[in-house]
Amino acid sequence: MKSKLNPRQEKFCQIYHKTGNATRSYADAYEVSDTVAASNAWRSLRNDKIKRRLDELTGEAQALSSMSRAEMLDYLAGVIATPAGQVDANSPYCEEIEHKEGGVKLKTVSKLGAIKELNRMLGFYEPEKVEHSVEGEFNAMLKGLMGVKE
Repeated sequence: MKSKLNPRQEKFCQIYHKTGNATRSYADAYEVSDTVAASNAWRSLRNDKIKRRLDELTGEAQALSSMSRAEMLDYLAGVIATPAGQVDANSPYCEEIEHKEGGVKLKTVSKLGAIKELNRMLGFYEPEKVEHSVEGEFNAMLKGLMGVKE
């Protein structure tokens, strides 16, 4: 269950979770200078609601990282197959939530990124394996040079 944060706090949490840089995250979320951000970022990290939200984001990331290979393949296939219009704030395919005047903007997990990762996991980027052999004419020529009779 997500902690109730204002939109800027949520944005701070999302950016901090991705970057680990509190000052930059605060500056981006609150649209302030780095000087102001530097003095306020660490105070934000001590806020109980923000700490809980960061714990939630870490837990979500850990849940994704503990997926089996089959679960990850299913997840990536779901990202690719699910229309963006069917993704809501509670969907596992919702990557980011931005609260704006007049509504909420959702960002879905990148379909192209999911395709690339799925292709990588399935080995589609690996070069084709070519069997090499010295059989046939070359082998016969070597045997002839060495004086070996068949």
